[in-house]
Amino acid sequence: MAGRKVEAGRAEDLAERTHAAVLEAVEITARAGPPPPGPRGGRRWLPRYFVRRVTWHVLDHAWEIGDRQR
Repeated sequence: MAGRKVEAGRAEDLAERTHAAVLEAVEITARAGPPPPGPRGGRRWLPRYFVRRVTWHVLDHAWEIGDRQR
């Protein structure tokens, strides 16, 4: 992805700001291609990989919550 960070602000707005930052990064990457590696090296995630990782992460949390309720 574009390596964006969510700007500091009120905790109540964190989800909205994160959503906006993700959409902006995906749009920029789709139009301009992936950015160069960051200062610490390593590759940035492409949008498809980012979506797959985030989806897996959310499912993993849902499974953990489901396991705790049993």
